[in-house]
Amino acid sequence: MGSFDALASQLLLPAFFVFALVWALAGALIGAGLIASRDTTLRFFAWVNAWVSARSRLKWAELPRDIDRAMFAYRAWFAVLFIAGGLFTLFLLIGRFDVDRMATRPELIRSWLLQSAKAILVAGSVLAIVVGVLLAFFPRAMRALETVANRWVSTRQATRQMSEGGDRMYLALDHCVAAHPRVSGWIIVALSLACIFATGSTLLAR
Repeated sequence: MGSFDALASQLLLPAFFVFALVWALAGALIGAGLIASRDTTLRFFAWVNAWVSARSRLKWAELPRDIDRAMFAYRAWFAVLFIAGGLFTLFLLIGRFDVDRMATRPELIRSWLLQSAKAILVAGSVLAIVVGVLLAFFPRAMRALETVANRWVSTRQATRQMSEGGDRMYLALDHCVAAHPRVSGWIIVALSLACIFATGSTLLAR
């Protein structure tokens, strides 16, 4: 754990404090803008609050695509690719991929992650070989297996209520700030200055 602690102390924590300091400075500027020039600041936020719907943009990823015709039309070639690729990957993973040699300290979590990745890849390679054998010698069994396995489950439809609720703009805070711009500006400036003092003093102390 020593290497991770050193990384966190030398890189992650300073980066976090710098990030917090930058946003605190931005908050102070926004608060000052609400106090000094509320109309310009509110127009800026009206321009910034442009909504991009992830649900509509990602719709194409939820459409099922059928490749069975092409795969069974050229099943011999696909069988060779699956079997050869699976055997080659198994040879590299089992014969050449030494986790203990790659993880200098096997007790670290890195060794567990490498072992897990190796097991998943080995299982995937074995599955690829099985699929290749089925394609080459048992096409009927492969079709029956695909009929059972190719049931499309749309996460878009399953999570429709939740995703539609999360795909709307909620501007209650913006409306509150627009109704009380100067009070909101002073609150934002005060909180930002406190954050600037805290993060700045921590960075200087380091």
